[in-house]
Amino acid sequence: MLDFNEKVALFFGGTTGIGLSTALMLAKGGAKVAVVGRSENRGTKALAQLTPIQENCIFIAADVI
Repeated sequence: MLDFNEKVALFFGGTTGIGLSTALMLAKGGAKVAVVGRSENRGTKALAQLTPIQENCIFIAADVI
């Protein structure tokens, strides 16, 4: 397992799919994760998976263009 302690990862479109899988992998390695997405519902579900692994994870509701 890679060591991501003291690192912060920011994911745009990280509420599902490859983005969420990568966010979970980095959280398991110790990274603090911020996930950005349009859907509050998907963001809540993503945090439900992330916070048991790494409590310092957040969701930011935004549409990036």
